[in-house]
Amino acid sequence: MSTLINVLIVIVVWGCLFLAFKINSLVKGGELSSPWLLISISFGLLSLGFIFDLFTQISQTLVGLLKLGGLSLLALGFLYIKKALS
Repeated sequence: MSTLINVLIVIVVWGCLFLAFKINSLVKGGELSSPWLLISISFGLLSLGFIFDLFTQISQTLVGLLKLGGLSLLALGFLYIKKALS
């Protein structure tokens, strides 16, 4: 059951990654370009964390750090977007 949930999460994260890259290409060169790049990278890190969780038996600490790094960059990207829009 947990494998199925992880597969669904990876699919959703890939969709978010695709959308973030599309938005980044739309705002390229603007003030919102770097925050959307951070958000794109964060979705990439999150997908790596979930993929490693699915297919390998590497250290759970490394998987946790990848997921934490992805979420931290996501929050940082949203913070920069908020700052640019206010």
